[in-house]
Order: sequence, then C-alpha cells, then structure tokens
Amino acid sequence: MEEINPKKLTPMLKHWYSIRKRFPQEHLIAYRMGDFYEFFFDDAERISKLLGITLTKRGDVPLAGIPHHSGHNYFNNLMTLGETLVIVDQLEDPNTVKGRIVKRGVTRILSPGTIIEPNLLKSNENNYIASIVEERSGFGVAFADISTGEFVATEFSNKEQDPQEKLLSLFSQYDPVELIIPPELKKDERLFILLTDLTKAIIKPYEEYVFLY
Repeated sequence: MEEINPKKLTPMLKHWYSIRKRFPQEHLIAYRMGDFYEFFFDDAERISKLLGITLTKRGDVPLAGIPHHSGHNYFNNLMTLGETLVIVDQLEDPNTVKGRIVKRGVTRILSPGTIIEPNLLKSNENNYIASIVEERSGFGVAFADISTGEFVATEFSNKEQDPQEKLLSLFSQYDPVELIIPPELKKDERLFILLTDLTKAIIKPYEEYVFLY
C-alpha cells in the first residue's frame, strides 16, 4: 500500500484508495463493480490466499473478485477465518449514469461479531461481540448479540478478590466470537494469554479513542 501513487490511479481506484485509507490495514475492502465485489492491491493478494480464488492483474494493479450473487457464501468463509470486511456498494443504477463513475459508498462493516444475516448465523447459538477496558480501579466488560439485541455490561473493581478470575469466568459463560480491546490492554501479557487460551474469539485491538465514549 505504501508504494501506491494516488496520482497515477484511475478515478475509480482513487475513490477506492480514499476508502482504503480510512480503515485499518487488516480490514478487507470489498468494492462493488457490476456483478462482482473486487479487491485490489494487498487486499487482492490476501483474499486470493484466504479463499483460493484467482489473482489477476490489470496493468500493474493486482485484483481478485467474488460474484455479487454468491457473495454471502464467500463472506461466511471470511467470517469463519476471523476477517473484517468493509462492504462498498453501488448507490445508484449504473444504467442511468453516463460520463462519470457510479457513486459508491460504505454500506456495511462485516465482522464475526456484527453479523445479523440469518444465512451467516448459527441458528442454535448466540453470536456475541465483547469489549474490555481497564482502568486503575478495575475492569469494565460488555457483551452484545447484535442479531438479537441482547446486551450485558458489568465491571470488576480491583478491591474485589481476583477481579481477573471473575472477568475470565464471564467470558467462559458468554463465549464471544469477537473481542475488541484498546492497545494498552494487549500489553497485559498475562491477561492476553489467558483470554487467548480461554476464548475462541478473534481479538482485535482498536485505537484508544474508540473506548472513550
């Protein structure tokens, strides 16, 4: 990505690049072009390896695509692998557009813990996304199943006996599929290792500002 020169991109790729810069590098940008969701540059190489689909090139631009009509099957496979997808859809009918590129925009950020589509969910299991924050006074934790609207939050004070043990017990109960944490919490090696051993959740650090409100 660092080697991309925006001035040399086509108008469509300039728009893709403007979206790419807004999201963490770990997120995959699925960019709708007609009957396909296209992936470009590093995203194309990653998606090719993850899904075993063909990697091609248009000029110097690596690309790989998945059919729009069967996109949910590919998305499901990517969720199983713990990936996060930024879905960029066409916002107008291409048949009515002449002389300019079709308007596109981000319509969905799809990750293991934010799935609401019935065909991507396991019908007999909750699908929790969780978050932990740590302050001097203790820990705060929240669990949400976005598909059902269920939400649980609590906190554990350092004045209590074994606050980390109580926190970990709660994770055993809810068994989330995705966990978002501030970068500082990842530096707590003991807690991070315990969480990794205890839960199947995909653990994703986010910038500190995400947890301030």
